[in-house]
Amino acid sequence: MALSVIESSPVLQFSVLLVILGLVVFGIVLYLKRQSVKVNNAILNLYQLNREVEQDVLNFIQLSWPILAEAGFESLFGQVVWFGETRVITLGKKQNILAETRALKSSRFRKIQLEEGDIQVQLHLVFSRDLRGEKKLMADIISQTYSVLLSSNITSKNMQFILSKERLERFQLFVQHDVKNLAQFMALLDHQIQQCRSTDKKIALVDRLKILLPSQTEKANKVIGLMRSGNIEFNDVETIELGPFILQCAAANDLVIALEGQVEMSVSKLMLQQVLSELMANFKTHSEAWQKPGNSLLRVNILALEADVFISFKARTSDEEILKAERLFEPFWTTSTSGMGLGLFIVREMLKAAQGRIEFIQLEEEIVFNITLPRVAKAKAIKSAG
Repeated sequence: MALSVIESSPVLQFSVLLVILGLVVFGIVLYLKRQSVKVNNAILNLYQLNREVEQDVLNFIQLSWPILAEAGFESLFGQVVWFGETRVITLGKKQNILAETRALKSSRFRKIQLEEGDIQVQLHLVFSRDLRGEKKLMADIISQTYSVLLSSNITSKNMQFILSKERLERFQLFVQHDVKNLAQFMALLDHQIQQCRSTDKKIALVDRLKILLPSQTEKANKVIGLMRSGNIEFNDVETIELGPFILQCAAANDLVIALEGQVEMSVSKLMLQQVLSELMANFKTHSEAWQKPGNSLLRVNILALEADVFISFKARTSDEEILKAERLFEPFWTTSTSGMGLGLFIVREMLKAAQGRIEFIQLEEEIVFNITLPRVAKAKAIKSAG
């Protein structure tokens, strides 16, 4: 009876239709609102995380993955070139090369490619297979926000570096670092003098200073020259026996090394001395070899190539900080409370000026630095930025 009344009444039919339509619209609005809240929360979480890591690009990429996974992404892969060192990124679902190739050929990924200064980022965000329609649109909005934050962080990092260079001038980076080393040497010397009570200790100290003072005096004279000229000059090119020179630098840095190989080369002594001193200081800080007397000394291998000289430095390590290979050549980054974060950055810059290069390799319980230099060098000068 009631059904027949509804069928016979257009008004009631229209009312029922409106109710059904209203419920459908309400359901759609409620669903979209929930999706909007989800997207809004994901974006807020990305911004909050970015503040917490202080706009650090590498930490942001690593720690943001749970937020992206919650937003509907299946994986994140690619690489980041960070001041000369490459870091491979693989987060989320593990995929083989074939699966990655298929994803890149489909519409299931978003490519993020950013480059500024010494930083290059190339990442691929892969959507989950079940993302369709508005869900994929929402996830795409999150990926765009993620890309904008990465771009902003890269720009901020480069601006920090540029502003620092403008404040210090390029040559002052080297000068300040050398001044710090000289000051540390003077503090150490004062401490050792205070400890010299007996005649034997005084004689031993004098013998030690005969080894150390020539290199420190040479460094001090270089600093004085830099302050006068505003240039970092590597014009003291001469022919040297590389093996004995490395042994001399090791003795000046209070290190015992195992050396293999020998070659005669033409090189700037000041440049090579600075490079070797910084590398040996880095090994001394991070390698456990120096904490265990008689165990796994620094091993140095020299190989003469056709037009270049290859020098390899190896030592054992268990220090987790050194695993952050991409950070090693980043200016002003350091794990040392007394360091400025310029040592390895300066090494790389000096080698580049001399047409050389440096490579870092992390092996199991071992760190390796490989240096390549021309066998015959030309006089070089790094001009100040001003």
